[in-house]
Amino acid sequence: MIVSFQRDFVFVKSKKTAGSTVEHVLAPLCGPDDIVTPAGLDEPVAPGGQARNFTADPAVLAAYEAALANAQRGLRDHLEIDALCRETGGWFTHMTAAQIRSRLDPDFWSRAFKFTIERHPYEKAVSQAYFSWSLRGAQSGLGFDAFFDRAVRLGPYFNSRFYLIDGRPALDRVLRYERLEEELREVASRLGLALPPALPRIKGGYRTDRRPAREILTGEQKSAIYERCREEFDFMGYEP
Repeated sequence: MIVSFQRDFVFVKSKKTAGSTVEHVLAPLCGPDDIVTPAGLDEPVAPGGQARNFTADPAVLAAYEAALANAQRGLRDHLEIDALCRETGGWFTHMTAAQIRSRLDPDFWSRAFKFTIERHPYEKAVSQAYFSWSLRGAQSGLGFDAFFDRAVRLGPYFNSRFYLIDGRPALDRVLRYERLEEELREVASRLGLALPPALPRIKGGYRTDRRPAREILTGEQKSAIYERCREEFDFMGYEP
């Protein structure tokens, strides 16, 4: 999640939509007083893209610095830092539009360009399942198929809370993952930001089955995803 006072934009980081990639390219373009929440500790940090101003709590800062110094501890430290920030009133990675709005001056929120990314729920569910398997599969006591089924039915990939408040659009634009590079460059042009010639691929190596999600999911799994993400299907016009 990024709040740029210098550039007058807010990037809301949704789940399983290449948000880490967008953070990676935008963070180095931000000013010293802008808020940039920590990336996962298994992600490369772009030059000048270090997290900043996400907390004023000394204990959280110390935990973050220790985790950076010992990055082999992995993504779990990043999740612990997010939890610490929630508890201490700091800014954390996956904040909803309502949470961010409540923390900002209304005039800034009104004038800033606010955007996020959305992706077809079937694809998010499959991506989330593979990501979760890489983190917790071995400790779950489940085989891959059972773990995958539980993850696509219950995983935290539903995103409408990141761009809707009380069912109404709260942001200026929701970029489509399917056209991410094209649409992100449109936003960058509007904001006067210079993006790299090609977007990096951050955290894209967890999913080993590259077939379209429609070919991977069962009919029952698709129905379960549709029920969880009906608001997203309707708002974005996705076909079930």
